[in-house]
Amino acid sequence: MDPWIDGQVITIDPALQADHWGGFRDLAGGYRLEMAAEVVNLERNIIIWGPDEDTFNNQDHPQYRSGFHFGTFNADESNDSIFNVRYTRVQNCGQNNVMGRYCFHFHLKKKCPSCTVVGNAVVNSIQGAIVVHGTHQRYDSNSLRSTVKFTAHTI
Repeated sequence: MDPWIDGQVITIDPALQADHWGGFRDLAGGYRLEMAAEVVNLERNIIIWGPDEDTFNNQDHPQYRSGFHFGTFNADESNDSIFNVRYTRVQNCGQNNVMGRYCFHFHLKKKCPSCTVVGNAVVNSIQGAIVVHGTHQRYDSNSLRSTVKFTAHTI
């Protein structure tokens, strides 16, 4: 396949062999449905990478689904932590069958106004991507999740 782009037109040569719906479709009963793929950019300049793909996905390997996890945990006092991760890709994170081992984890911090997670891409998480409990006044915005085993965001 040899695609090329000219302005807002993408040409694919040779043509696709099957129909690929897109745009609006009129359905029986007077319904109108928009068919559109969501396209997101998961690339980032900074990457935090757990085990390589072969290790992470190999059931016979001792580090099977045993990626990294990081966060901020249990406060003695409110406002005792700074956790600031912005525009970073984290991949192969979380730990299989180990409670509390999420990619990003805010655990019982009480108030944490210096805790920020913005514009990150969490890819291939074996547990929740961003999990928050007992932590208030933190800021999380515009983070993407892809291939997450269970809930992508828990509060």
